[in-house]
Amino acid sequence: TADGKNLYRIAQGFWNPFGVCVRDDGEIFAAENDPGARPPCRLIHVVEGGDYGYQRRYGRSPFHPFVAWNGELRGTLPMIHATGEAPCAILPLGGGVMVPSWSDNRIDFFPLEPMGASYTSKRIELVRGSTHFRPTCFAEAEDGSFYFTDWVFTAYTLHQRGRLWKLEIDRKSEWLKPAKPAKAEGGMILAQELRNGAPAKSLTDVLSLARSEDPFLARAALMELARRSELHDLNWVSQLGEADRINAVLAAKLSDVDRSTWVRTALADSSDDVRFEALRWIADEDLSAFRSDIDEIFLEDSLDYQLFEACLAAANTLDGNPRAGVADAKMLMERIRDRNITAQVRAYALRLFPAKEKSLKLPMLEELIALGHEPLTFEAIRSLNAKNSKEARSILATLAIDKTLSVRNRAEAVLGLAADPSSHSGLLAKLQKSQHVTIRDEARRASPNMPVKFAGIPPFTDTVAWQNRIDSAPGKADLETGRRLFFHPRLTRCHTCHRHSGRGAVVGPDLSAVADRSDPTWLLQSILEPSREVAPQYYPWQLGLTDGTTFTGIALRQGGNSGKEFYRDITGAEQSFVKADIDHRQELQTSLMPGGLILALSPAELRDLVAFLSE
Repeated sequence: TADGKNLYRIAQGFWNPFGVCVRDDGEIFAAENDPGARPPCRLIHVVEGGDYGYQRRYGRSPFHPFVAWNGELRGTLPMIHATGEAPCAILPLGGGVMVPSWSDNRIDFFPLEPMGASYTSKRIELVRGSTHFRPTCFAEAEDGSFYFTDWVFTAYTLHQRGRLWKLEIDRKSEWLKPAKPAKAEGGMILAQELRNGAPAKSLTDVLSLARSEDPFLARAALMELARRSELHDLNWVSQLGEADRINAVLAAKLSDVDRSTWVRTALADSSDDVRFEALRWIADEDLSAFRSDIDEIFLEDSLDYQLFEACLAAANTLDGNPRAGVADAKMLMERIRDRNITAQVRAYALRLFPAKEKSLKLPMLEELIALGHEPLTFEAIRSLNAKNSKEARSILATLAIDKTLSVRNRAEAVLGLAADPSSHSGLLAKLQKSQHVTIRDEARRASPNMPVKFAGIPPFTDTVAWQNRIDSAPGKADLETGRRLFFHPRLTRCHTCHRHSGRGAVVGPDLSAVADRSDPTWLLQSILEPSREVAPQYYPWQLGLTDGTTFTGIALRQGGNSGKEFYRDITGAEQSFVKADIDHRQELQTSLMPGGLILALSPAELRDLVAFLSE
């Protein structure tokens, strides 16, 4: 109210919503100004009770178990579309919104197309200027024209060189579309009813809606579920199926239930996904009473990897270091060295520890291998692979022929030799005659004469033909072969852009949970045609440099006082360029993943890769 009272939260989970607008019909939209290490800036449809996934307390890391950027976590909401870099304003325009981009020197229009209980969009460029065109704040005049300020330079200091522009738009242009749909969409109406309170709906219906694939509808159903008295009856909750128990945790977090009893019950649930949400709850609300419970979970023999990550992030949060997430090298090393915890947990810690850190020395990895624990040996060999050094490959060569090791671990060692096969060509030739087919095949793939071109290749657009091709391959899918192909240093190199189960890079999306989509056909199509369906936040930029070279990568930061622009290259490394050295730049609405990567794979190998990602 005008006297500053009765303040209440509409929504949360924003990074930096510089621009916010409210349409005449009450719909709210936001444009976030800076994505830090996790591009892009987001165009967001703001609804009451919405959670957009970000918490400043968890820092700028490109990955944190309790942070979502595009609806990756249960109960969080995705963006409508990626905006340009560093937008400072947003205004309704016709059937969409207009958003400036300070760093990209342009003004964009995003037509809003209803989709379920929210919107989808695409980017239409309206105005582009030189590197000294940096539009910031907008205002609409009574005659329908727009005025906007232009900061001109990247420096944040006041320089007295700012400009004021007038922008006129033909309101009859077809691309503008109507100011709003003639009739609200059914999903929007239902979601609004649930957000406002829908006591007439049965509990069965509310639970069903909470399982909706439409995240806005599901979130609204969680808000209604949070009002139901049944949430206070943990006996009732315990009788629900797993998906409903997960949603009950999310709803309870929004309600006034007793935290201590509820969280303790959720931590003891038989479902690891329910327990994950309990740990996320503990971290989000700093429920320090559960710190000892987290340490007990670390000791469990059957602890799975996702739960380990959640425990690690929750423990760091309660210990006063929430930004450490799962990347606290000191805590990880303590667990790697700790002989009082299970070897499996030590293996998980090793998986997350940066392999190229100097503190992770080769003798230590050899000592871990000597302990003879299968998972710990496996992760130690993977760390040797990631070291990608002559000395590490020398150790791998010894492991590859060590018959006291499992075939799985020997094959992993062979995989590491593929990074520089010429230095071990004799050994690889010998291993191709191994009695174990797994060793033979991995040695063949690692050999210097790979890749081999396979005949009879259908067009990449013919998904059915490719599916028939892999269905006709002899034998059954081998998930371990698929995993090794994902991390192969020469044939596929998937891990140089994608993260999976703690290892890999973050250039493209984390593929740890890609199987949740439950659509192997879509997955195969995405591999065959990487540019067919690219989320806008993963559009790469191509830079033409003044020295005549080019660079292609994902934009990270383009504004600020540094005089540089920052990008993530195809290996996952951050690269910076002095702005004066950039002759021109172009956003490519294609995938950074090149086409044809699978041409070196046999039908059986492609089948194995798809199977691995589908499990």
